Amino acid sequence: MKKLFAILLSLCLLAGTAALAEPMILENMPSYPGQPSVISGTQLRFALPDGWEPLPGMPGCDLYTGEDGALSLTVMAGEGDLAACEAEYEALRKSGALGECFYAQINGRLWLLSSTADELQNYAQTQIDENTLLTFAFVTAEGTLQQEFLLEVLGSLMPVGGV
Repeated sequence: MKKLFAILLSLCLLAGTAALAEPMILENMPSYPGQPSVISGTQLRFALPDGWEPLPGMPGCDLYTGEDGALSLTVMAGEGDLAACEAEYEALRKSGALGECFYAQINGRLWLLSSTADELQNYAQTQIDENTLLTFAFVTAEGTLQQEFLLEVLGSLMPVGGV
Protein backbone atom coordinates (compact mmCIF):
# COMPACT_ATOMS: atom_id res chain seq x y z
CA MET A 1 0.00 0.00 0.00
CA LYS A 2 2.82 2.41 0.86
CA LYS A 3 4.46 1.63 -2.48
CA LEU A 4 1.22 2.59 -4.24
CA PHE A 5 1.18 5.95 -2.42
CA ALA A 6 4.84 6.55 -3.29
CA ILE A 7 4.18 5.77 -6.95
CA LEU A 8 1.11 8.04 -7.06
CA LEU A 9 3.01 10.84 -5.36
CA SER A 10 5.94 10.44 -7.75
CA LEU A 11 3.66 10.57 -10.78
CA CYS A 12 1.99 13.67 -9.43
CA LEU A 13 5.33 15.37 -8.78
CA LEU A 14 6.49 14.54 -12.31
CA ALA A 15 3.36 16.09 -13.74
CA GLY A 16 4.36 19.51 -12.34
CA THR A 17 1.83 22.27 -12.79
CA ALA A 18 -0.60 19.99 -14.62
CA ALA A 19 -1.12 18.29 -11.27
CA LEU A 20 -2.73 21.47 -9.95
CA ALA A 21 -5.62 20.92 -12.33
CA GLU A 22 -6.13 17.22 -11.59
CA PRO A 23 -5.69 16.11 -7.98
CA MET A 24 -4.45 12.63 -7.20
CA ILE A 25 -7.15 10.77 -5.29
CA LEU A 26 -6.24 8.70 -2.23
CA GLU A 27 -8.11 6.79 0.42
CA ASN A 28 -5.68 6.81 3.29
CA MET A 29 -5.59 6.00 6.97
CA PRO A 30 -2.58 5.99 9.26
CA SER A 31 -0.65 2.79 9.82
CA TYR A 32 -0.10 3.90 13.43
CA PRO A 33 -2.73 3.91 16.20
CA GLY A 34 -1.88 7.44 17.40
CA GLN A 35 -3.62 9.65 19.91
CA PRO A 36 -6.60 11.84 18.96
CA SER A 37 -5.60 15.50 18.91
CA VAL A 38 -8.29 18.17 18.60
CA ILE A 39 -7.29 21.12 16.42
CA SER A 40 -7.75 24.48 18.16
CA GLY A 41 -10.64 26.58 16.90
CA THR A 42 -12.18 23.74 14.89
CA GLN A 43 -14.37 20.71 15.35
CA LEU A 44 -11.69 18.52 13.76
CA ARG A 45 -9.12 16.10 15.09
CA PHE A 46 -6.30 14.00 13.71
CA ALA A 47 -4.23 11.08 14.96
CA LEU A 48 -1.04 12.36 16.56
CA PRO A 49 1.62 9.67 16.01
CA ASP A 50 2.77 7.70 19.04
CA GLY A 51 5.80 9.26 20.68
CA TRP A 52 4.91 12.77 19.54
CA GLU A 53 4.43 15.46 22.18
CA PRO A 54 2.47 18.71 22.18
CA LEU A 55 4.52 21.85 22.81
CA PRO A 56 3.40 25.15 24.31
CA GLY A 57 2.04 27.30 21.53
CA MET A 58 0.11 30.41 20.76
CA PRO A 59 -3.69 30.60 20.82
CA GLY A 60 -5.09 28.99 17.67
CA CYS A 61 -1.78 27.32 16.83
CA ASP A 62 -1.02 23.74 17.86
CA LEU A 63 2.63 22.67 18.00
CA TYR A 64 4.01 19.13 18.18
CA THR A 65 7.41 17.49 18.00
CA GLY A 66 8.48 13.96 17.11
CA GLU A 67 10.13 11.84 19.76
CA ASP A 68 13.65 12.49 18.43
CA GLY A 69 13.01 16.21 17.85
CA ALA A 70 14.06 16.02 14.18
CA LEU A 71 10.53 16.69 12.91
CA SER A 72 7.96 19.19 14.12
CA LEU A 73 4.38 19.91 13.16
CA THR A 74 2.36 23.10 13.41
CA VAL A 75 -1.40 22.93 12.85
CA MET A 76 -3.56 26.02 12.61
CA ALA A 77 -6.82 27.26 11.18
CA GLY A 78 -7.09 30.78 9.84
CA GLU A 79 -8.79 33.00 7.34
CA GLY A 80 -7.97 32.13 3.77
CA ASP A 81 -8.92 30.71 0.41
CA LEU A 82 -7.32 27.68 -1.23
CA ALA A 83 -7.63 29.10 -4.76
CA ALA A 84 -5.76 32.27 -3.72
CA CYS A 85 -3.01 30.12 -2.21
CA GLU A 86 -2.65 28.23 -5.47
CA ALA A 87 -1.92 31.40 -7.44
CA GLU A 88 0.56 32.65 -4.83
CA TYR A 89 2.30 29.28 -4.64
CA GLU A 90 2.60 29.02 -8.41
CA ALA A 91 4.43 32.37 -8.46
CA LEU A 92 6.73 31.21 -5.64
CA ARG A 93 7.40 27.93 -7.45
CA LYS A 94 8.39 29.78 -10.62
CA SER A 95 10.76 32.00 -8.61
CA GLY A 96 12.48 28.92 -7.15
CA ALA A 97 11.47 29.64 -3.54
CA LEU A 98 8.92 26.84 -3.48
CA GLY A 99 9.43 23.25 -4.55
CA GLU A 100 6.59 21.14 -5.86
CA CYS A 101 2.99 22.23 -5.42
CA PHE A 102 0.01 20.02 -6.25
CA TYR A 103 -3.48 18.99 -5.21
CA ALA A 104 -4.38 15.68 -3.61
CA GLN A 105 -7.82 14.51 -2.62
CA ILE A 106 -7.40 12.45 0.55
CA ASN A 107 -10.46 10.67 1.92
CA GLY A 108 -12.70 13.04 -0.04
CA ARG A 109 -11.00 16.24 1.19
CA LEU A 110 -9.06 18.43 -1.28
CA TRP A 111 -5.56 19.38 -0.07
CA LEU A 112 -3.00 21.72 -1.60
CA LEU A 113 0.43 20.22 -0.87
CA SER A 114 3.69 22.11 -1.22
CA SER A 115 7.27 22.13 -0.02
CA THR A 116 10.08 24.64 0.14
CA ALA A 117 12.76 24.27 -2.51
CA ASP A 118 15.14 22.73 0.07
CA GLU A 119 12.37 20.31 1.21
CA LEU A 120 12.88 21.24 4.87
CA GLN A 121 9.30 22.48 5.14
CA ASN A 122 6.20 20.74 3.80
CA TYR A 123 2.75 22.31 3.86
CA ALA A 124 -0.73 20.89 3.46
CA GLN A 125 -3.77 23.13 3.30
CA THR A 126 -7.47 22.41 3.00
CA GLN A 127 -10.58 24.58 3.06
CA ILE A 128 -12.66 23.70 6.14
CA ASP A 129 -15.37 26.28 5.58
CA GLU A 130 -16.06 29.17 3.22
CA ASN A 131 -13.39 31.48 4.71
CA THR A 132 -11.14 29.18 6.74
CA LEU A 133 -8.03 27.25 5.73
CA LEU A 134 -6.56 24.48 7.84
CA THR A 135 -2.77 24.27 7.55
CA PHE A 136 -0.43 21.46 8.55
CA ALA A 137 3.22 22.60 8.43
CA PHE A 138 5.88 19.91 8.82
CA VAL A 139 9.44 21.09 9.46
CA THR A 140 12.41 18.75 9.41
CA ALA A 141 16.04 19.46 10.22
CA GLU A 142 17.37 17.26 7.43
CA GLY A 143 14.79 17.29 4.65
CA THR A 144 13.90 13.67 5.30
CA LEU A 145 10.12 13.84 5.68
CA GLN A 146 8.60 10.66 4.31
CA GLN A 147 5.70 11.67 2.06
CA GLU A 148 3.80 8.55 3.12
CA PHE A 149 3.91 9.80 6.71
CA LEU A 150 2.52 13.19 5.68
CA LEU A 151 -0.31 11.49 3.77
CA GLU A 152 -1.09 9.26 6.75
CA VAL A 153 -1.37 12.22 9.13
CA LEU A 154 -3.65 14.06 6.69
CA GLY A 155 -5.68 10.90 6.14
CA SER A 156 -6.44 10.71 9.85
CA LEU A 157 -8.30 14.06 9.86
CA MET A 158 -11.93 13.70 10.91
CA PRO A 159 -14.66 15.52 12.82
CA VAL A 160 -14.52 15.46 16.60
CA GLY A 161 -16.65 12.49 17.63
CA GLY A 162 -16.23 10.89 14.18
CA VAL A 163 -15.24 7.28 13.71
